[in-house]
Amino acid sequence: MNRIFLVIIILIICNSCTTRKNDYKLALKNITTSDIDKYVADLGSDRFMGRKPFMAGEKITVDYLAEQLKDIGFEPAFSGSYFQKVPMVEISSSVEELTVSRSSKILFRFHTPDEVAIVSPV
Repeated sequence: MNRIFLVIIILIICNSCTTRKNDYKLALKNITTSDIDKYVADLGSDRFMGRKPFMAGEKITVDYLAEQLKDIGFEPAFSGSYFQKVPMVEISSSVEELTVSRSSKILFRFHTPDEVAIVSPV
């Protein structure tokens, strides 16, 4: 969520940064806390399904951000796209058994998920 909020703030700032003083004053008058609150609430809503990469929520979020860029006057910078292609990979693992041993002697053996739950921080 913090990353999305930062992107929105950067977009708003970039949109308001111009060489003309009148544009700056106009942007300063028009950008409000309630506008930012709206973006944050919208991006945090269930409509974006958590925004996890490789899931439907990612496409919804990317499309939303591209539309916001378009609405504030940005032109696509990456061969007709608002986003640079970045290779991504998803890695997952599973553990079926946890064995605790000492000096090659098995002390305990636990099976998941009935006897032990194993999680990894994200």
